[in-house]
Amino acid sequence: MRTSLLLGCTLAFLLSSCEEEDATSARLRLRSGGAGELYTSCLLQVPEPGPVDGQVGGASTTARVGLVASSGRYADINQLTLADIRFKSGSSEAGLRWLEVTIPQGPDARWPRLFVPMEDTARLDAVSAFTSDSRAREIGAAFKLEIELPETVVSQGLAGTRVRGARGESEAKTATLTLPVERARQANGPLSWQLTWAE
Repeated sequence: MRTSLLLGCTLAFLLSSCEEEDATSARLRLRSGGAGELYTSCLLQVPEPGPVDGQVGGASTTARVGLVASSGRYADINQLTLADIRFKSGSSEAGLRWLEVTIPQGPDARWPRLFVPMEDTARLDAVSAFTSDSRAREIGAAFKLEIELPETVVSQGLAGTRVRGARGESEAKTATLTLPVERARQANGPLSWQLTWAE
C-alpha cells in the first residue's frame, strides 16, 4: 500500500471540496476478473507537535489531528479484508454477478477503531483542528464505503442490523454505503450490504 500523511492546513483544503465522510472512507474499484484497486483514508491521533507547530510564534496549539491516505491493489475481492470487514463475490443462475459486504458492528468490531481511532468526544475535540466551521463536527462521524463495479449497478440493499442513519445508494457503476460510526459501535449485530450487476 502506498501511504501519505496529511496534516492541518492541507487537510482543511482537501475537505473543502469533499464530503465530510471522505476523511474516513474506503473506495474500491472492482474489475471483471475480481481484482481491483483500493483507496482508504482514516483519522490519526497526533500526540506530538507537527512540523508546522514548531514554527508558529505568538499562538498555541489547541487541537491536532492527522489524516492517513493509502492506495493499493488486490488480486481477488474474496481475499480482501478491511480489519474485520469481509467481501464475498459470486454469480447467480440468472446471470447476475453479486457482491456481499459483511460489516461487523458492536463494541468488538475492529474497523471503527481503524478508521476513527478515538471516542466521539475526543473526535470532536480533534477535528476542530480542521476548521471552525460547523461542518468539522461531521468529520469522522460516518464511514463511507464506495465500490465501483465493472458494470452498472442492478440492485443494492442492506440486511442484518441496520442502525439509524445507515444508507446505501447507487449511481451508474458506483454504489455507496454511509454508516454512522458511533451507532455502529453500539449495534448488536453485523450489517450486510448486497450488490448485483449484469455480467
